[in-house]
Amino acid sequence: MPVSLLKKPSLRKERHLPATLGLPSGWFVVATSAELPRERTLTTRFMSEDLVLYRTASGEARAISPYCPHLGAHLGVCGAVEGEIIRCEFHHFRYDGEGTCVRTGDGSRPPKAARLSVRPVREQHGMIFVYHDPTGSQPAWELPELDLVGWSKLVLQKFSLRGHPQETTENGVDVGHFSVVHGFKEVQVLREVCAFGPYLNARYAMKRGFGPLARLGLAFDMEFEVHVYGLGYSRVEVDIKSYGLRSQLFVLSTPTDPGRIDLRLAVSVEEPRFGPVAALLPRRRIAEAIARFISILYVHDVERDFRIWETKRHLPRPALSAGDGPLGLYRRWARQFYSADAADD
Repeated sequence: MPVSLLKKPSLRKERHLPATLGLPSGWFVVATSAELPRERTLTTRFMSEDLVLYRTASGEARAISPYCPHLGAHLGVCGAVEGEIIRCEFHHFRYDGEGTCVRTGDGSRPPKAARLSVRPVREQHGMIFVYHDPTGSQPAWELPELDLVGWSKLVLQKFSLRGHPQETTENGVDVGHFSVVHGFKEVQVLREVCAFGPYLNARYAMKRGFGPLARLGLAFDMEFEVHVYGLGYSRVEVDIKSYGLRSQLFVLSTPTDPGRIDLRLAVSVEEPRFGPVAALLPRRRIAEAIARFISILYVHDVERDFRIWETKRHLPRPALSAGDGPLGLYRRWARQFYSADAADD
């Protein structure tokens, strides 16, 4: 299991359960790698405030607070990357990767208070992740290492909508909605939901039809395994064994402004290893074509949840039924990602 199991989730009952979900800690996607060229800056909304990203000449992606501590210039607008540092164009104060001012424009000694807030960054699968902790603490756990050699590049689509990462991630354990909302048939739980520190896992089997095939009553036997790392990173391994087709579906939810998220949905498909088509065409091209097709189906599927997320109200004490699945366990697990005084569930 590729994650540091630093702490077990508390499963005790909580007396005080506010109805407003707060800002969770953890790793969240803030941009794709392609959106941040070398020696450029990018401003994005993150946790209800601006966040400035920049990439150094050597290729390192960094995330900093937006305002120069000298006189408040916005570095997403007035910042320029010089090699491995970022320079404020207002008075040419320069900051290194630790956020320390290493030079002023007039050559005077940099003030000790001239220091940028720097957030931890990880870059993988062509995406830039930033760690959020309301206390400013360093990451308590790491993202999983995932080898995508032999898989297609991610086909990614981004949506901005009303919602919260805890609500979108909850769908992965909400067994009851699989058939009602998404039309899955004969849903089976192959592995009960289990939680270890920031990691949550479950495995299911089901039958599913697609498009015209579903109207004809034809369905595929599928298995999928859910891997959840915090509230901002969910990966679903989908296996259609009869066709030798394996795919990875990503659900990446990031708080932007109050009550809003950027939701990124991404698909990668394993390159085919057999079959007449695989012998005639490059396997990578086949995988990329299949990934684009699956992405259309996947987005259409998740869009069924959009109107629910955008209009629902979070209930701290829901009236659960036996067919809902382990939502209580999930919500107790999720509490570890909020500070003690933050409003959550």
